[in-house]
Amino acid sequence: MTEPAAALLLATLGAALVGGGAAIAAALWLSEFAPRPAVAPLRRVCEIAAAVPSIVWGQLALSAAAPRMAREGIAPLPLVAVLSVMVAPALTLLALDALRRTPDDVREASLALGASRWQTAWRAVLPAARDALLASLVRTVGRACAEAAVLLWLTTGLAPHGAVPVAIATALVAGRIERGRGARA
Repeated sequence: MTEPAAALLLATLGAALVGGGAAIAAALWLSEFAPRPAVAPLRRVCEIAAAVPSIVWGQLALSAAAPRMAREGIAPLPLVAVLSVMVAPALTLLALDALRRTPDDVREASLALGASRWQTAWRAVLPAARDALLASLVRTVGRACAEAAVLLWLTTGLAPHGAVPVAIATALVAGRIERGRGARA
């Protein structure tokens, strides 16, 4: 594995662990423990943070990571930090929706059996929402991985060659254009 590919893999895994763990914990707190009046404003903050364009995160990562990469070679730690911040708001919103879709019967049954609110959240709600949480994590980390790949190609000068990356990029751009047209129609 080449050095940029290894850095990309480490940055993606780090973002999944750091940003993903924090986002799912935040969503669990918002869903199960937060005071009801606080949920709407905190959700709005997450929505605003998730709406920050990728180019802003990329510029932040480039300004933070490029000088260090020029001095020390490819270092995944700045990428992990930026990707974690980038992943957390979107993943928090998706995880919050997944946890809220868990039927109230699951919570009521757990509480009726004598479990505390924490035990209910940990042993009943999280397992019930596991598939949706995993899908949310894969979606947001995949997006972050694509951003990190572009950042690494720009900072290292090791842009991929050949038809496959060009075809993938073309398909992604075409997909975004088609989705944009479908949303306006």
